[in-house]
Amino acid sequence: MATYNSGVYLRGTRLRPGDQCECAETTISYTYPIGTAVVSGDIIKFAHIGENVQILEVEIDNNTSLAASGVTVDVGTSAVADCFIDGNSFGNAGATAISVTDGETTADDHFADGHVLPSATVVDLQATLAGSIGTAVTDTARTITIRVKYQYAYPEQYISGVSDATYPFAGNITYAPAEVETYNDNAP
Repeated sequence: MATYNSGVYLRGTRLRPGDQCECAETTISYTYPIGTAVVSGDIIKFAHIGENVQILEVEIDNNTSLAASGVTVDVGTSAVADCFIDGNSFGNAGATAISVTDGETTADDHFADGHVLPSATVVDLQATLAGSIGTAVTDTARTITIRVKYQYAYPEQYISGVSDATYPFAGNITYAPAEVETYNDNAP
């Protein structure tokens, strides 16, 4: 087993939205070089998740079969390795595991650990392969791609106006209520 790093991870890029109240999305890939062994326990570090960034959706897939069957993938952070996706089948070409925290009632629509709180510190977004990986060395480059949707968990308030037309000489700034995304009626 080995740990591999995507180019995004190596550059030290942190997943951070460009706006306090808007979601952002990114797609990151790691390609096993031809001739590299793919083994159970391999960890792929895709990116750093910035402080107080809430992950809303995760999708992972592979472009080439890793084995005939029996391969699973966990997706999580360096703190909890399987908090988003836990043990989903990942052996066949194009296998895809999707999890979202959207309040749906079916298990497939929730992260493996339910509502995952954002971290106050930077953590790594990573995937761990497990199971019976039948092909030790490949003559084909194998790419594993992750797509992530995220936003700040604690948005700031925005100035909505002033209480007096002669501001700043009189009156005060007025603020709009903070926009806070809720999940299953639980604010992050």
